[in-house]
Amino acid sequence: MARTTGTNSVEPTRVLIIDMAPMTREIIRRTFARADDVALVAEHPADAPLAQVAAEADADVVICGTAEEGLPPGCSELMRTRPRTRVLTVERNGRAAFLYELRPYAVPLGEASPSTLLDAVRGTAAAR
Repeated sequence: MARTTGTNSVEPTRVLIIDMAPMTREIIRRTFARADDVALVAEHPADAPLAQVAAEADADVVICGTAEEGLPPGCSELMRTRPRTRVLTVERNGRAAFLYELRPYAVPLGEASPSTLLDAVRGTAAAR
């Protein structure tokens, strides 16, 4: 999902984090810091207007913390206004993650390990 610029150079995938548990957020920060093709561009609390902050950050992927399986509040509007933005939800217990793309359907990714999350952001995670 990396972007190609007019000069044929590749920009990293831009990631926004919303409402993430502190420990999970730190794991994501450390994992993405080691990836040249992914850039963490912003972090916001749960009450942030999701579609607005995703537009301001020009995010390619939004990672949301969630208490349970399902699309978090604000994600439907985000996907309607920015249909190319992927939404990756991570359960607060860190055990499972789901990838939503283009329309509101979930792709179960299994265990929410750092490598699974990084693969999902890169667009290479296989549905399990």
